[in-house]
Amino acid sequence: MGIVVTIAAFLVAIGVLVVFHEFGHYLVARLCNVKVLRFSIGFGKPLWIRKFGKDSTELAVCLLPLGGFVRMLDEREGEVFPEELHRAFNRQHVIRRILIVIAGPVANLFLASFIYTVLFIHGIPGIRPVLGFVPPHSIAAEAHLAPGDVVDTIGGHRISTWQSMSVHLSEAAANGKTVIVTAARHGVKQNFRLNFSGIGSSSINSGLIERLGFLPPEPFVSGVLGEIEPGSPANQSGLVPGDKIMMIEGQAYTGWEDLVQAVRSHPGKPLKLVVNHGNKIEYLTIKPKSVKTGGRNIGWIGAGPLIDPAQIKALRTTEHYGFIDASIHGVTRTLSMSWFTLEMIAKLVMGNAALSNLSGPLTIADYAGQSARMGIIPYLTFLALVSISLGILNLLPIPLLDGGHLLYYMAEIVKGGPVSDKAQAIGQRIGGVLLVVLMVFAFYNDINRIFIG
Repeated sequence: MGIVVTIAAFLVAIGVLVVFHEFGHYLVARLCNVKVLRFSIGFGKPLWIRKFGKDSTELAVCLLPLGGFVRMLDEREGEVFPEELHRAFNRQHVIRRILIVIAGPVANLFLASFIYTVLFIHGIPGIRPVLGFVPPHSIAAEAHLAPGDVVDTIGGHRISTWQSMSVHLSEAAANGKTVIVTAARHGVKQNFRLNFSGIGSSSINSGLIERLGFLPPEPFVSGVLGEIEPGSPANQSGLVPGDKIMMIEGQAYTGWEDLVQAVRSHPGKPLKLVVNHGNKIEYLTIKPKSVKTGGRNIGWIGAGPLIDPAQIKALRTTEHYGFIDASIHGVTRTLSMSWFTLEMIAKLVMGNAALSNLSGPLTIADYAGQSARMGIIPYLTFLALVSISLGILNLLPIPLLDGGHLLYYMAEIVKGGPVSDKAQAIGQRIGGVLLVVLMVFAFYNDINRIFIG
């Protein structure tokens, strides 16, 4: 069932993003009175075709769903009747051609802004930006942030949820500069200076926020177990919900992190626990199962803590605004994420970021499935992020992409005439090779991330 959800969520996401992107091209082409021959969702053999409009434009759904295109009347691609020459794409003024080409990426950015606006109006549930354990020697600790501090602003940007804090911390870390964080301690706001100069761009990936020393608070310090997976090492050792951890390897239990760290550091090795089991003290030995994650083996026992609903409720918040403020926040979030994407692309090109940051369709499909299973709000958030990425990536000055066509048109404006067919053909070959190389790296990273770990 999980793979079905993943495939369905991925196809819906790709379908929505491609339709919006191509509709941007189509709409502006029609506004410029350019004749559109085909609006295609996907590539390859058409599975379904219908004609619509006064121009009998073909709407096609094709075999390969990873993309789409809008085919316009063009003398370079076939014969054009004399009475329709004025509607051919290649006969349009260069400014019109630029507007038609740029409309696709702009449509993706508009979609992201619209999604964020709707989410902000509805309300995005989140966790208050309250700090839990601050690891010694982390950047947060060096800035003298402490458990219980409530983050208010980062670099002047207002922070209301853990998610927004993560976004702005990632952006600041990617820049490798010093940023001022305002946080409330016992109700009094203070400024803290975070120095990201030692953070390499290759570190801008999952787990970054935790490595910076920003961990959410632990509402589970009681050590009472609340969930035991059937057949897990915890279940086989005799642990049951309601058991209370007293000691781990001879050390007194002080917080849930004690058990997590002990289990993770004992893959396949016996772990001694002292447990209050039905008001009786019992001595248990449990052997964590060895699982591979992040390229290393860690222990797993299949036990979860008893969650205190009151503490969880106190940490929850909802970020929502009226229509005008939601629209402003929607556009601001889109622009912020777009700029962050551009910065990361620039660092990849300059060699200042690892190619392992590249993701392909397998990772996108995996995230689509995960977010869909979490609910409509996480899925829409995922859709907005991918729409931004698609819009920005299409603006890259690589032939075969929209940005490559824009590059030709800019050259045409500078030299006063179109770029020669030979130069464009050479550019197409170079662009094709670049895209194939990028796809190979992306697929390699996908396979390494999902199947190897």
